[in-house]
Order: sequence, then structure tokens, then C-alpha cells
Amino acid sequence: MEFVGQLVQKLGEREGESKSGHWKVAQYLLREVTMYPKNLVVDVRDDSYGKIEQFDALIGQNVKIQFDINANVYKGKDGQERWFNNVKAYRIKLAAEDNAAAAKIQAQQAAASDPFAQMSNSEGELPY
Repeated sequence: MEFVGQLVQKLGEREGESKSGHWKVAQYLLREVTMYPKNLVVDVRDDSYGKIEQFDALIGQNVKIQFDINANVYKGKDGQERWFNNVKAYRIKLAAEDNAAAAKIQAQQAAASDPFAQMSNSEGELPY
């Protein structure tokens, strides 16, 4: 799934040890840039790619993230099952980079479908 909005702030970090080694997870708040904005809190698991540093560098910027959602269950002290959603972000990039790439592709497609552009030679002159 994708979300486009402003990376507002880092909410905190957790770290610990497990059977597979040391782990570190940071939470970030994202907000849509619309009239009625929606907020999204995502977890970013640090691994060998330095994802937390990537997110830290883009705080305050308009970004596009890709994420997965998964529901998990745990048993409370009263023995009741409790469900919660876990939103894990795995990719981030500036929204402007994505918009620039899309605009370039649209311009190429428009030029390819323009019959006058196809008829012109390399100097931009018509063949007649």
C-alpha cells in the first residue's frame, strides 16, 4: 500500500534483543496534505539498510511511503484476546521525485502520440 503526505515527526524508538539478535524500531507520524487530513503512524524496523536514518532525514518533507498492514493478537491480563494493527513502512521517497518522474513519462507519452512531433526531423522542422 502507499501513502502520500508530510512526514511530521518521529514519535520514538524501541530496541532490544531477540533470538535473532539486536533489533530497533522507530515510529513516525505522517499526515495527508488535504483539506481534511488523515494521520498515519508507521513502524520502521532498522536493518542493514539504515531505514531509520532515511526517515529521519526526510522529517518535514512531503513523502511517498510504501507499507504493509498486519493484524496481530495477544492475550490480556484478563485472558481476553486483543487485536491490534501493525503498520510497517518499508520504502520512502520524496513525493516531488515521484511527481517529476510521472511528469517526464507523461510528456514522453504525449510526444509519442502527437503526429506532428513524429513527422518533424531532428532539427524540429517539418519535412515539407
